[in-house]
Amino acid sequence: MNERAPASYIGYSNDGIDIAQLFIAIRRDVFERKIDTVYFYGDSFGGMVSVVLGSLLTQIGLTVKLIVMGSSPSNVADTLDPGKEYISLAGQVVPYLGVLGRLGAGLWAGLANPNGQGMYSAARHGIANSFDLNNNSLILSTSQATFLQAFPRQYDGGIPTSTGIGLLYDPEDFIVDAAAATRGWEALLPRNPRFSYNVSHTGHASPEINPELYRTALSVVLDQLDPPPMTSKPVQPIF
Repeated sequence: MNERAPASYIGYSNDGIDIAQLFIAIRRDVFERKIDTVYFYGDSFGGMVSVVLGSLLTQIGLTVKLIVMGSSPSNVADTLDPGKEYISLAGQVVPYLGVLGRLGAGLWAGLANPNGQGMYSAARHGIANSFDLNNNSLILSTSQATFLQAFPRQYDGGIPTSTGIGLLYDPEDFIVDAAAATRGWEALLPRNPRFSYNVSHTGHASPEINPELYRTALSVVLDQLDPPPMTSKPVQPIF
């Protein structure tokens, strides 16, 4: 995406989800760098957040050119893993489980969502995440579950119909129902240009595990929804 625009990254932490703070951070960044056009890429829950933030940024005069979602549910009904609805509860319980509890929770999380990895790699990845304080949904004392259950009610319909919507899903994703999520986004944003691309056999939202597949997918989606300007005159046919 940084071939089309200056790159920036904003994430959420174990302190919870605060849309207002994310909006302020993005607004500060675009003001300092004199940016007037924004592209979004959001994995899973981040796709929902991107839609809400995109609407807020449109209201202050920015152009939201494109929103690409990786494995993003359109509402809580698309979520196949019922545990996702209780993340806030887990966030309050897991920190008190101690080392063995977190080890077990991480092992379970890795094996439950291998994202195309072998069993050993998935287990090791899950355990590593369970002890990473900056990247561990298991210990979030957060409003993520609340936001998930409330979406799309808090979306105000402010995404312009010119904004392209890219959808990346593994049809076999067992965290999010890919077909239901695609239908949900089509219903929510019916007049926006859309393009879907399957990242098969990658599991749920795993660009860090399957970077080449996601890079190819993102390139295809970008070329379809936001083709780069031509840098040279096309060759004219003789006949």
